[in-house]
Amino acid sequence: MKKLLKILGYLLVVLLFTIVILIIAISLSQNKILKITQKQITKTINAPVLIDDMSFTFIKKFPYATVEFEGVKILPNDLPSGNE
Repeated sequence: MKKLLKILGYLLVVLLFTIVILIIAISLSQNKILKITQKQITKTINAPVLIDDMSFTFIKKFPYATVEFEGVKILPNDLPSGNE
């Protein structure tokens, strides 16, 4: 019985350590993920996209990562330059 508790304790520590490492990695790469997301949206829509606020979360809809947008504006692709 002691061996089982010891093994379960080690597994719990390893699981918690893994979760903490994942949260730290996600937090450190959050800005990069948001930049890539915005660049990919602009590329896919083929028009400039302005986004007032973006947030990235991994915990809100676990196990899925979520990017939330606020104040999204899609600009026309052919804005006049003012010289015409």
